[in-house]
Amino acid sequence: MTAEELFFRGFLVKQIGVIGSSIAFAAVHVFYFSIGEVIGAFLLGLLLAYYFKKNNTLYPNIAAHIGYNLITLII
Repeated sequence: MTAEELFFRGFLVKQIGVIGSSIAFAAVHVFYFSIGEVIGAFLLGLLLAYYFKKNNTLYPNIAAHIGYNLITLII
């Protein structure tokens, strides 16, 4: 998760913006073969990218990403 946050939020948000990084994040999740996973990844990507752009820190994003993954495992 840390590597994903560093790449998708820390790097891609600065290069291609919030929407572009969210699309790329969702595209990586296509290999789960679940439309729900792709939509969830896109929405989470939007939220985390926006938060990173606003606050310029990855620490809360890393915690949120871990939390999201835990919730999806439980469900």
